[in-house]
Amino acid sequence: MGGGTKNWLDIDFIPSGGIGEHFHQFSKLVGMSCSSHAFFRLIWLACVWVIWKERNNCILKNVASDPFTLSDKVKLNSFLWLKTNQPSFVFSYHDWCRHPLLCMGVHI
Repeated sequence: MGGGTKNWLDIDFIPSGGIGEHFHQFSKLVGMSCSSHAFFRLIWLACVWVIWKERNNCILKNVASDPFTLSDKVKLNSFLWLKTNQPSFVFSYHDWCRHPLLCMGVHI
């Protein structure tokens, strides 16, 4: 997870091990409610998708984006997935970008 995503979520996270361990560690952050775990899995998968597409752009089109653009793509992709697949997700994109933890029901 890039620094932009960690800053957006306002979490401290030090990944360890391989990709599977990283996924498990990120999606079940200690101190976060069980209901937030699905949101964190979604954000992790959105990060992987953005990195995958960025890698393809670098290799195939010789184009690279800055980390802030990639972080914005993670926010947008995760928001669009939530709006499409979770009818109970009633927040705006602005809410999602400014207060993702509150949108997940996490109150720290």
